[in-house]
Amino acid sequence: MKSRIFDIHTHLLPAKPGTAIVSVTSQLDFTPHEGHLYAFGLHPWDVDEAWPEQVERMEALYRHAVHRDQLVMMGEMGLDRLRGADLALQSQALTAQLKMAESIGKIPIIHDVHSMAELLALRRE
Repeated sequence: MKSRIFDIHTHLLPAKPGTAIVSVTSQLDFTPHEGHLYAFGLHPWDVDEAWPEQVERMEALYRHAVHRDQLVMMGEMGLDRLRGADLALQSQALTAQLKMAESIGKIPIIHDVHSMAELLALRRE
C-alpha cells in the first residue's frame, strides 16, 4: 500500500492541489484555487469587536458559497495569551465558531498559545 502525505494545516498553497488544507483567515471574499482544499476561520489574532458580524458572514460562506465543497474544515480559531484581543473576547469568538463548526459538520482547527486550561474549560462547557 502506497503511503500518501497530507498536510491538514498550512497557510501556503501546496505545489500539488489536494495535498493540503490551506487555512485562510480574515479574507471572507477569498477566491479558492481550483482543486485546493481550505479551512476558514477567525484567527484569535484577528478577533476584535466586529467578530459577531465576521462569524455571521463566515457561516454564510460555509453554507451558501459556490465553492463550499472546497471548505473541508473550519479554522484556524482559538485562544492566544501572547497576541491578539483580550482573552475574554477571543473566548466569545471561539465559542461561537465552535458552535457553528458543530452545526455545519466541520472539524475545527484549534490555535492554542498558553491557553490550554481555558480551552479545556470551554470544552467542558
